[in-house]
Amino acid sequence: MTVNGGVKNWTTGQVLDADDLNNFVANQTIARFATISARTAAYGISGAPSLQKGLFSWVDSTKKLYYYDGTEWVEVGAQVEDGEITEAKLADSSVTSAKIVDGTIVNADINASAAIAHTKLANITAGSVLMGNSSNAPTATALSGDVTVNSSGVTAIGSGVVVNADISASASIALSKLASGTSGQIIVANTSGVPTWVSETGDVTISDTGVTAIASGVIVDADVNASAAIAHSKLANITAGSVLIGNASNVPTATALSGDVTVTSSGVTAIGSGVIVNADVNASAAIALSKLATSTSSQLASIISDETGSGALVFGTAPTITPAEGTTTNAHNGAGYMGMPQVSLSVGRTLDATDAGKHIYVTAGSQTVTIPANTATAFPVGTTIVVVTANGISTSIAINTDTLRLANSSSTGTRTVASNGMATLLKINTTEWICSGNGVT
Repeated sequence: MTVNGGVKNWTTGQVLDADDLNNFVANQTIARFATISARTAAYGISGAPSLQKGLFSWVDSTKKLYYYDGTEWVEVGAQVEDGEITEAKLADSSVTSAKIVDGTIVNADINASAAIAHTKLANITAGSVLMGNSSNAPTATALSGDVTVNSSGVTAIGSGVVVNADISASASIALSKLASGTSGQIIVANTSGVPTWVSETGDVTISDTGVTAIASGVIVDADVNASAAIAHSKLANITAGSVLIGNASNVPTATALSGDVTVTSSGVTAIGSGVIVNADVNASAAIALSKLATSTSSQLASIISDETGSGALVFGTAPTITPAEGTTTNAHNGAGYMGMPQVSLSVGRTLDATDAGKHIYVTAGSQTVTIPANTATAFPVGTTIVVVTANGISTSIAINTDTLRLANSSSTGTRTVASNGMATLLKINTTEWICSGNGVT
């Protein structure tokens, strides 16, 4: 079959054969297809024309006319659809600003490394900076307040605007940046709390090299620390053997000791010969007898004025000694009384240490004599006290905390002494007494 045979005229009576139809009719008409897929399938079936260069086709789904260039179907008339133009189809520098719709460029359209020249930005008033406004839009704004900037980019901190919070805690501002003061002055807050250069006066002064000086005579007792421990070498010299003693004006003064006791420069004290008198000896000194000088009987006789008898060894033969009445002790082995002194009682009470060795004569009825606990009054073991009840009355004997036993019985506790009865109280243990006598129950 001849392809693209051109054109042909048929004469009257001439026969139109298959070759003519294929060559001059079928191959030179525009074939119509519903879809591109239908076109592809049509040229691949048995008995269909083979694809030849120069064939035309119309596709309903794309609404486009195509011609076959020997390799592929190509659109006729360069019909451009959305998204069909690629970068490769654009010539360099072929798109102008007129071809870009105003307001369509967004942030994503600009390359991260576009490096747009500052001259491409809108003009900014001299000294202004780009700053986001309340709508977050970059806006040319002149700096004001604490810091300003000029068109050369030079910033300036306003006068008097820096406050304490603006300065870093580790700023380490050089001292040379402070206002100058007079030589020897220091910085002190004034009555308004403002740091001010002042000169030190009073007890302590300071030089311009930082040397302080304490004024003469200004140190008083309150200035010295309680634990100062001032070295003795810092005190004024004291004459050997003298001590510091307050004088009549209460001023500590170096004074040599004299009188009963003296002291050497080594601190050795000495009691003067013959200066000790009776009042100097403590009542409980308990001086050992071995410290006394050896004495004869006649010497002791001269001391004891109420001793009678005769002989060189009067104390070893027949002395008569009359001790003063009532010089008892509470101990069971004390000298005691020669009799039992009476303590008359009309109102009940608790016994005390002075009642030891005496008899308590109760003259009023229904009274109670109480033995105190050993923890309150520690009568020595062996202490004896007698309770006697007058005619026509009775008396109770009670005990606090400790134990009171009835003689010849296992009974303990408070005892009763009948009229004209007599009860003997004997302490037999630290916390235990025994009671016996006539009329005692």
